[in-house]
Amino acid sequence: MFRARGRGSSRYYAASAEFRTGHTHRQYAYDGPVPGSPGKTRPILQTGSYGDFVGKVVLNVDPVTFDVVTYASADVPRATSPVTPDATYISNFPQVAQVKATLDAAVTYANGVGSVAIGSVTKDITRAFSNGTNTSGTFTGGTTEDRAKESALGNLVANALVSKLSPADKGGATIGVVNPGG
Repeated sequence: MFRARGRGSSRYYAASAEFRTGHTHRQYAYDGPVPGSPGKTRPILQTGSYGDFVGKVVLNVDPVTFDVVTYASADVPRATSPVTPDATYISNFPQVAQVKATLDAAVTYANGVGSVAIGSVTKDITRAFSNGTNTSGTFTGGTTEDRAKESALGNLVANALVSKLSPADKGGATIGVVNPGG
């Protein structure tokens, strides 16, 4: 999968055999039209959120022309119960041992750096409020899910992006822009 931007990106969009998206966190798998090829479709998938589904696409490709001849696609629910022990996965799929070693090392590292306090919060970091009253930091009435408004949480994320991406070797960011809905 790729992200096409700028000049000529529509050419790559039309030539792509499949699309996997992830922006809205919705779950779908459907046959989408291929621009410029009436009657031709390709799979378009998004697997929801929190790993509830795994996107499965099987492309049957002509070995001479490399054209996709047929395809099948689906969002497959991930297995949640019973939990298969790591040892079973590793014995059935030896390459899983390397994945497990990488994951275990990452968890060990994260537990170490994650236990070090680098700051503190003195008040709630909130989303945008709508149609209610905010008195001394307490919101009553209305909703806290107004994705069209600026929020403390959105500003925190945008500022964190600028903080990490402002060095020249990381892109030299001077502003941070985030989707207020997450």
